[in-house]
Amino acid sequence: QNWMLETMCERQKQYPDAGMVGFKWKPYAGFYSALAKNGLQSAASSRKPGIKVVRLRRNLLDVVISRQKHKGKVKAHCAKEDEKCIKKHLEAGTGIELNIDELVVTLQNLTKQENDVDKLLVELGVPTVHISYEKAYYGTNAKEWIQVCDFLGVCTNKKKLTMTKMHAIMGHASTSSPYHNVTLENYVAVKEVLHDTEFEALLH
Repeated sequence: QNWMLETMCERQKQYPDAGMVGFKWKPYAGFYSALAKNGLQSAASSRKPGIKVVRLRRNLLDVVISRQKHKGKVKAHCAKEDEKCIKKHLEAGTGIELNIDELVVTLQNLTKQENDVDKLLVELGVPTVHISYEKAYYGTNAKEWIQVCDFLGVCTNKKKLTMTKMHAIMGHASTSSPYHNVTLENYVAVKEVLHDTEFEALLH
C-alpha cells in the first residue's frame, strides 16, 4: 500500500459527506525521501478521484520571524474565540530580535528549499496550483481562493466567494502584526542588512 493513498482514504472515511478531503504537508527535509517521493508519484498518477497539490508560499522573512516566535511557549495556532491565546501570541510576536549576521544566508537557504520543492513537483508531474499566503489570508479579494476552487473543480458559484466568507469559515485567528517595525525589536538593523539584496522587498 501507498501512504499517500492510505492517508486520503482515511480522510474520506473520517468525513464521508465532504466534497473533498486533504491534509497539510510542510516540505521539511523528509520531503525529499524515497517515501515522500513515492507518495508524490502516486498523486501524479492518481485518477478519478485525482490527488492535487495546493502549493502555498509565504514571505520568508515572516517564516523566520514565526519560527523565532514559536521558540517560546505559544501554541501553533489560536481558535478565533480564544482571546487569551491570541493575546499571548501577539505579545510573543512583538519585539522579536533576529540574528542579522545569519539572516541573509538563512533566507537564501529557505529560498532554495522552496524552489527545490517547486522543481520536484514539476519533475514528478504532480498537478499543482500555486498561491500566495499573504494574498490568501490578508488580501482584499478572494482571487487566490477562486483559483484554488477552479483548480480543484469545486466552485459552484465563485462570484459569491468573498474574503468575508473565507474568514468566517477559517477556524484559526490571525496572531501576528502585519508591520515588521512592530514585530521586530531590531527592525532598523534588519532593514539595513537586507538593503540592496534580493530580500529587501520582504519587509513590510
